[in-house]
Amino acid sequence: LRATGREAVLTVRLTLINPGREPFPFGLGFHPFFARTPATRLAFRAGGVWSTDATMLPTKLEPALREGSFETARAVGAATIDNVFTVWDGRATLRDESRRLDMALTADRAATFLVVYAPARGDAIALDAPDDRDATAVGTDGDVVHHACASMILIRSRSV
Repeated sequence: LRATGREAVLTVRLTLINPGREPFPFGLGFHPFFARTPATRLAFRAGGVWSTDATMLPTKLEPALREGSFETARAVGAATIDNVFTVWDGRATLRDESRRLDMALTADRAATFLVVYAPARGDAIALDAPDDRDATAVGTDGDVVHHACASMILIRSRSV
């Protein structure tokens, strides 16, 4: 794991190495939480969302949440959000003018899912871009290359 910070940018990169000759499927996520107020606005594009049942398990792929999509920045609202959004474009923003916050989260192409967790009446929101892939690839000489780099997440924050 390597995390670097410079000015208002945090970059997190995780590299996994499989020393074996067998495939090594894996998944990971960084789970960053951010402060949330009624003025916090979330925006991102996604192709669908997994709706959940009473136990918070995903049950059905829907085009958007009942409350609407986040393509246009909007407040999270009073309902709990604990969903996986699919076909995510790799960019999400959080803005809160009351706190002079303008934050962007970006991830590489491997992160096609965005997990959003915002508890009802809570003061935090989590945005996560999990990465699920097989860490084994075949090199040009036929040898197995045992290396994978997980999603790079850039968090940029600036005052508005």
